[in-house]
Amino acid sequence: MILATRLGPLDLFLIALLALGIFLWGRFVTVPSMRKAIAAGRFQPVRFYIRAALLLWACTAVLGIDWALAHRSPAALGLVAPMDDRFLAGLLLTGGFVVGLLWQSVRFARSGAGQKQKQKLLERSPLLYAMLPSDRRELGYFIGLSLTAGITE
Repeated sequence: MILATRLGPLDLFLIALLALGIFLWGRFVTVPSMRKAIAAGRFQPVRFYIRAALLLWACTAVLGIDWALAHRSPAALGLVAPMDDRFLAGLLLTGGFVVGLLWQSVRFARSGAGQKQKQKLLERSPLLYAMLPSDRRELGYFIGLSLTAGITE
């Protein structure tokens, strides 16, 4: 349960920055520059993944510092380790869900349908297609970015 706390000017500024600033930056700076790089054939997915991960960790660090300076409890964010039956049940359900997703991913990869889906995606959205990993190196960085997003958000 998140406890009510009074927000100061820095909190309000950070809320506005994260809610509006990052969206506007992506919309008017990141996406247009990506489109130009893709059209010119010089888009580098690994560089994109690293920049996105660094941005997420920087935002998390800034918010963590603000949280600590305001002397707020980590429990107010839900950062406690509950060890009861509900936690165990949630952990088991999540584990089952992950196993199911992995099984589905393997079946999809072996079916060959992935290439057809990639071709459809390329036709519909070249920007999204360019962001997908195309080799093992890019996949490693993409997985790192995905884990970063899951942790920081």
